[in-house]
Amino acid sequence: MRKERSLWAGYAYGRRKTVIHHIFLPENLPACVELTDGDAPKYYIKRGDVLLNRTSETIDELACCSVALKDQAAVYGAYLKRLRPIKDDWVDPRYIATYFRSKIYQQEIERCSFVYTTRANINIHQLSMIRLYYRSMTWQHAIGETLSSVIRFNQEHQDMELGELINHFIWAFIDKFITYPILLFQKGRDE
Repeated sequence: MRKERSLWAGYAYGRRKTVIHHIFLPENLPACVELTDGDAPKYYIKRGDVLLNRTSETIDELACCSVALKDQAAVYGAYLKRLRPIKDDWVDPRYIATYFRSKIYQQEIERCSFVYTTRANINIHQLSMIRLYYRSMTWQHAIGETLSSVIRFNQEHQDMELGELINHFIWAFIDKFITYPILLFQKGRDE
Protein backbone atom coordinates (compact mmCIF):
# COMPACT_ATOMS: atom_id res chain seq x y z
CA MET A 1 0.00 0.00 0.00
CA ARG A 2 1.75 3.14 -1.22
CA LYS A 3 0.43 6.46 -0.02
CA GLU A 4 1.55 8.54 -3.01
CA ARG A 5 -0.99 6.80 -5.33
CA SER A 6 -3.80 6.85 -2.82
CA LEU A 7 -7.20 6.83 -4.43
CA TRP A 8 -9.27 6.38 -1.26
CA ALA A 9 -8.52 8.14 1.99
CA GLY A 10 -10.45 7.16 5.05
CA TYR A 11 -11.75 3.87 3.63
CA ALA A 12 -13.76 2.02 6.32
CA TYR A 13 -12.32 -1.25 7.58
CA GLY A 14 -13.08 -3.97 10.10
CA ARG A 15 -10.65 -4.17 12.98
CA ARG A 16 -9.85 -6.95 15.44
CA LYS A 17 -11.83 -5.28 18.25
CA THR A 18 -14.86 -4.90 16.01
CA VAL A 19 -14.77 -8.61 15.19
CA ILE A 20 -14.41 -9.63 18.83
CA HIS A 21 -17.31 -7.47 20.03
CA HIS A 22 -19.84 -7.93 17.20
CA ILE A 23 -21.52 -11.14 16.06
CA PHE A 24 -22.60 -9.33 12.89
CA LEU A 25 -20.23 -6.88 11.24
CA PRO A 26 -21.61 -3.37 11.86
CA GLU A 27 -22.71 -1.36 8.84
CA ASN A 28 -20.79 1.69 10.05
CA LEU A 29 -17.20 0.77 10.81
CA PRO A 30 -15.42 3.41 12.91
CA ALA A 31 -11.86 2.86 11.65
CA CYS A 32 -10.41 4.12 8.36
CA VAL A 33 -7.42 3.25 6.21
CA GLU A 34 -5.85 4.61 3.02
CA LEU A 35 -5.75 2.29 0.03
CA THR A 36 -4.12 2.54 -3.35
CA ASP A 37 -6.17 2.17 -6.51
CA GLY A 38 -5.27 -1.52 -7.03
CA ASP A 39 -5.62 -2.68 -3.42
CA ALA A 40 -9.26 -2.05 -2.53
CA PRO A 41 -11.01 -4.65 -4.74
CA LYS A 42 -8.90 -7.48 -3.27
CA TYR A 43 -10.16 -6.73 0.23
CA TYR A 44 -13.84 -5.82 -0.27
CA ILE A 45 -16.26 -7.28 2.25
CA LYS A 46 -19.23 -9.14 0.77
CA ARG A 47 -22.40 -10.62 2.25
CA GLY A 48 -21.55 -13.86 4.01
CA ASP A 49 -17.87 -13.03 4.51
CA VAL A 50 -16.54 -14.17 7.86
CA LEU A 51 -13.88 -11.96 9.43
CA LEU A 52 -11.85 -14.05 11.83
CA ASN A 53 -9.40 -12.84 14.48
CA ARG A 54 -6.22 -14.84 13.79
CA THR A 55 -4.18 -13.87 16.86
CA SER A 56 -4.96 -13.03 20.46
CA GLU A 57 -3.53 -12.82 23.95
CA THR A 58 -6.21 -15.24 25.14
CA ILE A 59 -7.64 -18.42 23.67
CA ASP A 60 -11.17 -17.05 24.28
CA GLU A 61 -10.70 -14.31 21.68
CA LEU A 62 -8.76 -16.44 19.19
CA ALA A 63 -10.67 -17.13 15.95
CA CYS A 64 -13.53 -14.97 17.14
CA CYS A 65 -15.70 -14.16 14.13
CA SER A 66 -17.98 -11.46 12.82
CA VAL A 67 -20.13 -12.07 9.75
CA ALA A 68 -21.11 -9.49 7.13
CA LEU A 69 -24.85 -9.51 6.43
CA LYS A 70 -24.50 -7.33 3.34
CA ASP A 71 -21.89 -6.12 0.86
CA GLN A 72 -19.94 -3.19 2.26
CA ALA A 73 -17.65 -0.59 0.77
CA ALA A 74 -15.11 -1.61 3.40
CA VAL A 75 -12.04 -3.80 3.86
CA TYR A 76 -10.55 -5.81 6.74
CA GLY A 77 -7.52 -5.26 8.95
CA ALA A 78 -4.15 -7.00 9.13
CA TYR A 79 -4.84 -9.26 12.12
CA LEU A 80 -7.94 -10.72 10.50
CA LYS A 81 -8.57 -13.44 7.97
CA ARG A 82 -11.49 -13.23 5.58
CA LEU A 83 -13.28 -16.50 4.94
CA ARG A 84 -15.77 -16.56 2.07
CA PRO A 85 -18.26 -19.40 1.51
CA ILE A 86 -17.75 -21.29 -1.74
CA LYS A 87 -21.50 -21.39 -2.36
CA ASP A 88 -24.06 -18.91 -1.07
CA ASP A 89 -26.78 -21.51 -0.52
CA TRP A 90 -24.91 -23.83 1.88
CA VAL A 91 -25.19 -21.73 4.97
CA ASP A 92 -27.22 -18.74 6.15
CA PRO A 93 -24.76 -15.99 7.25
CA ARG A 94 -26.93 -15.20 10.29
CA TYR A 95 -26.82 -18.86 11.39
CA ILE A 96 -23.06 -19.23 10.94
CA ALA A 97 -22.48 -16.02 12.91
CA THR A 98 -24.45 -17.61 15.74
CA TYR A 99 -22.53 -20.86 15.37
CA PHE A 100 -19.21 -19.04 15.64
CA ARG A 101 -20.21 -17.81 19.11
CA SER A 102 -21.14 -21.29 20.38
CA LYS A 103 -19.27 -23.46 22.86
CA ILE A 104 -18.96 -26.13 20.16
CA TYR A 105 -16.99 -23.76 17.94
CA GLN A 106 -14.81 -22.68 20.88
CA GLN A 107 -14.01 -26.35 21.59
CA GLU A 108 -12.97 -26.79 17.96
CA ILE A 109 -10.67 -23.77 18.18
CA GLU A 110 -9.05 -25.12 21.34
CA ARG A 111 -8.63 -28.54 19.68
CA CYS A 112 -6.99 -27.15 16.54
CA SER A 113 -4.91 -24.20 17.71
CA PHE A 114 -1.71 -23.84 19.64
CA VAL A 115 -1.12 -21.40 22.47
CA TYR A 116 2.36 -19.96 22.53
CA THR A 117 3.99 -18.32 25.53
CA THR A 118 2.41 -14.90 25.07
CA ARG A 119 -0.01 -15.18 22.15
CA ALA A 120 -2.48 -17.63 20.70
CA ASN A 121 -2.42 -17.96 16.90
CA ILE A 122 -4.31 -19.86 14.24
CA ASN A 123 -3.19 -20.46 10.67
CA ILE A 124 -4.85 -21.73 7.49
CA HIS A 125 -3.87 -25.36 8.15
CA GLN A 126 -5.39 -25.24 11.63
CA LEU A 127 -8.53 -23.56 10.29
CA SER A 128 -8.94 -26.36 7.77
CA MET A 129 -9.06 -28.88 10.65
CA ILE A 130 -12.10 -27.24 12.27
CA ARG A 131 -15.28 -29.27 11.97
CA LEU A 132 -18.41 -27.26 11.20
CA TYR A 133 -21.88 -28.50 12.00
CA TYR A 134 -24.86 -26.96 10.30
CA ARG A 135 -28.50 -27.84 10.15
CA SER A 136 -31.05 -27.75 7.34
CA MET A 137 -31.50 -24.39 5.66
CA THR A 138 -34.97 -24.08 7.23
CA TRP A 139 -33.46 -24.34 10.72
CA GLN A 140 -30.57 -22.07 9.79
CA HIS A 141 -33.00 -19.35 8.62
CA ALA A 142 -35.12 -19.67 11.79
CA ILE A 143 -32.12 -19.54 14.15
CA GLY A 144 -30.39 -16.77 12.22
CA GLU A 145 -33.50 -14.61 11.88
CA THR A 146 -34.32 -14.91 15.58
CA LEU A 147 -30.86 -13.97 16.74
CA SER A 148 -30.41 -11.12 14.26
CA SER A 149 -33.81 -9.68 15.28
CA VAL A 150 -32.90 -9.81 18.96
CA ILE A 151 -29.53 -8.15 18.34
CA ARG A 152 -31.12 -5.46 16.15
CA PHE A 153 -33.71 -4.78 18.89
CA ASN A 154 -30.96 -4.52 21.49
CA GLN A 155 -29.00 -2.03 19.37
CA GLU A 156 -32.08 0.15 18.82
CA HIS A 157 -33.05 0.24 22.52
CA GLN A 158 -29.74 1.08 24.20
CA ASP A 159 -31.03 0.25 27.71
CA MET A 160 -28.27 -1.22 29.94
CA GLU A 161 -30.55 -3.38 32.13
CA LEU A 162 -32.49 -4.67 29.15
CA GLY A 163 -29.22 -5.17 27.25
CA GLU A 164 -27.88 -7.38 30.02
CA LEU A 165 -31.02 -9.52 29.96
CA ILE A 166 -30.87 -9.75 26.19
CA ASN A 167 -27.23 -10.86 26.34
CA HIS A 168 -28.23 -13.66 28.74
CA PHE A 169 -31.00 -14.63 26.33
CA ILE A 170 -28.56 -14.67 23.38
CA TRP A 171 -26.17 -17.07 25.15
CA ALA A 172 -29.03 -19.30 26.31
CA PHE A 173 -30.45 -19.29 22.77
CA ILE A 174 -27.08 -20.27 21.28
CA ASP A 175 -26.72 -23.09 23.82
CA LYS A 176 -30.25 -24.41 23.21
CA PHE A 177 -30.30 -24.28 19.41
CA ILE A 178 -26.63 -24.77 18.49
CA THR A 179 -24.51 -26.25 21.30
CA TYR A 180 -26.89 -28.83 22.82
CA PRO A 181 -28.19 -30.33 19.55
CA ILE A 182 -24.61 -30.74 18.30
CA LEU A 183 -23.50 -32.30 21.59
CA LEU A 184 -26.38 -34.79 21.31
CA PHE A 185 -25.40 -35.53 17.71
CA GLN A 186 -21.77 -36.09 18.73
CA LYS A 187 -22.80 -38.32 21.63
CA GLY A 188 -25.00 -40.43 19.35
CA ARG A 189 -22.24 -40.72 16.79
CA ASP A 190 -19.69 -41.82 19.41
CA GLU A 191 -21.91 -44.56 20.86
